[in-house]
Amino acid sequence: MSRQQAEPPASLRHLLSRRRFFDVPGVYDGITALAARQAGFEAIYLTGYGLHATLGLPDMGLATASEFVDRITIIRRCTSLPLIADADSGFGSLGNLRRAVMDYERAGASAMQIDDQEAPRRCGHTQGKQVAPIADMTQRIRVAVDHRNADGMMIVARTDAIAPEGFDAALRRCDAYAKAGADILFVDAPETEAQLARLGRHADIPMMVNVVPGGKTPLLPAAVLADMGFAFAIYPSIAWLASAGAIQAVFKGLRSGSVSASLSGPPLATDAGHTLTGFPEMWAFERRYALPGDTSRE
Repeated sequence: MSRQQAEPPASLRHLLSRRRFFDVPGVYDGITALAARQAGFEAIYLTGYGLHATLGLPDMGLATASEFVDRITIIRRCTSLPLIADADSGFGSLGNLRRAVMDYERAGASAMQIDDQEAPRRCGHTQGKQVAPIADMTQRIRVAVDHRNADGMMIVARTDAIAPEGFDAALRRCDAYAKAGADILFVDAPETEAQLARLGRHADIPMMVNVVPGGKTPLLPAAVLADMGFAFAIYPSIAWLASAGAIQAVFKGLRSGSVSASLSGPPLATDAGHTLTGFPEMWAFERRYALPGDTSRE
C-alpha cells in the first residue's frame, strides 16, 4: 500500500490515540469539506443523510455504494482531514460489502461505518427500524476487517438496537461487535442522559456519539460528552439543514421579488428536512405495499 493510501486512517488512529475528545461535523460535498477544513476541525464525517438529501432522497438506504464512493473522492480532493464515511448496512450482500470496503479504502476513507439494520433501512432517528441478527452483523464486520489493507481503514460498527430490542440488548451487541474486530463502536439514538453515561464508558475501544438537533438523543455540550467517556461526537445534519434553510429562504424571497445582499434564512428543523427530502412519501409507499400483518413500518 502506498504512503498516500496509508495516511488517512493513520491520521484518525493518531487522533484517537491522544484520548482527547473532538467534534466531527457532517459533510457531503466539496464545499462542506472545504468549510470544515477552514473552520479548523480535526476530522470530518460523510453523512448518509446529507448525501441522500443532495440526491433529493430520504435517508432510507436508497443511495448506492458508487454514489458514496464518488463523494469520498470529491471530499478527499478538497481536504486530507481524516474522513469517517457512512456505508449504511453494507449495500446488500456480503459480496457487495467486500467490494465497498475496497472501494472506500481506495478512495481515501479513514473509517467505514456499517450498521446492523435490516432492509429497508432508515435514518437512525426515525421510526420503524429493524435490526439483523447479531450473527449477521458480526459477519459484516469480519468481512470488512478481512478485506481492508493491513493497518488500513478503521471499521465503525453501529447498532440501532435500542428501539427494537432495548438498551441492554444494544450493549450486548457492542460487546459482540468489538469481539468481531470493530475499531469504533456507535450506538445510535440513545434516549436519556443515563443511557449516554453508560454508553460512554461501556467498552475498551472508542465509542462515538451522534448529536442530532431535533432527534431522539438529549443534546449535551461537548465537555459533558467528553466527561462521559466518548471519544468523539458527529454532527451529521447541521450543515445540510443550515444550507437547505438558507436556500429555501433565498428562493422564497426571489420568487416574491425581494433580493438583497443579506438575504438568507435560518436552518431547517429536522422534521422540515424529513419533509423536504421525501420521507412522508416513502412511508406511504411502504404502507401501501406492506404484506398483511406487517406492522413494523407503521
